[in-house]
Amino acid sequence: MNKMTRVDVPSVKSAAAGNWSMIFNQLLPDFDERLIDRPGRKHGPCPLCGGKDRFQFYKDAPETGGSICRQCGPKPDGFEMVAQAHNCNFIDAVKKVQEALGGSVVVAAPSNIRRRRPDPEKQAKQKRRDDWCRKMLKTVWQESLPAESAEAFPLRAYLANRGLPMKEYPKTVRFHPGLKSYDEDGKFEGTFPAMVALVVDKNGDPITVHRTFITATGNKAPVQSAKKLMAYPSDRELSGGAIHLSGTGRVLNVAEGIETAFAVQQMVGGSIWATVNASMMRNLEVGEPVEALWVWSDLDRSGDGQSAASELVSRVREEGKRAVRELPPVPIPAGMKSVDWLDIYNDWYQGIAKDKGNLVRRMQLRVA
Repeated sequence: MNKMTRVDVPSVKSAAAGNWSMIFNQLLPDFDERLIDRPGRKHGPCPLCGGKDRFQFYKDAPETGGSICRQCGPKPDGFEMVAQAHNCNFIDAVKKVQEALGGSVVVAAPSNIRRRRPDPEKQAKQKRRDDWCRKMLKTVWQESLPAESAEAFPLRAYLANRGLPMKEYPKTVRFHPGLKSYDEDGKFEGTFPAMVALVVDKNGDPITVHRTFITATGNKAPVQSAKKLMAYPSDRELSGGAIHLSGTGRVLNVAEGIETAFAVQQMVGGSIWATVNASMMRNLEVGEPVEALWVWSDLDRSGDGQSAASELVSRVREEGKRAVRELPPVPIPAGMKSVDWLDIYNDWYQGIAKDKGNLVRRMQLRVA
């Protein structure tokens, strides 16, 4: 192939519009093209996390490739899907799409790519959606209350019910007295209190808001999926982001769920981030001043949590940082899909071991 100096992103985007079914067939081994043939209506298996009935394409997916999964979160376009599937950045995803379209991976102005003039109607529609997303994210965060406030009792009760009675709460986790919940088909499930958490990029710039729907007594809300990411504007990229539950130190701990991350922090202290799910863990971006990464992996029967943690550790090591993965030291009990470090904190750390000193010393030795 003739390589040139830059990727012509607008040309590749123009060529991809209307061709996402063909592109996904080449780049996503588990892609079910029947889903994109009925966008906004049919749901089925997720090409990324493997969930059997949690994924669907947006109505404009034939043009944009956009989709949403209850586990992996929303993806505004097909480039985000490809980036997460191949554990790469946006530019590399564009190159892969270019290859799938039959062109050179790196081109300045490919002659075999059809160009389209910007569609004013589509641009206006995208702007309206982006403006709506920004407004909703701002409104939800402004309406939320500090976790320490009297009104936030359901949030504190929820964490206590999970085995996490806490004395201090991060500013990135707040309480909302009532948010509407909808299932994957858009059916209204009710209005519930919620724990809301800010998802940011490695520099701390906001991307979106994560919601955990709960009850007034501190239990998970009776909805299809109690944990959901809000939609976000198209100029923000979810891949690489996380919920920063504390400041970033030279040694950083990461876990998937918020509660799991809190459990890790209770056990070993230090800086901690929650990546929300395995897909976001796989693509987490770690900047300065981090020198060593401690990845507290879930143990899943599917193997997704373990593989995501391993891929993150390998990539961070290639970047010149120290990194280790720590798996729960128990087998998955019969009838359960997984074990995480919140389970260990509640059933083993608090109930039997109660030896924080040894765990901390082991951690310090592994990252030294």
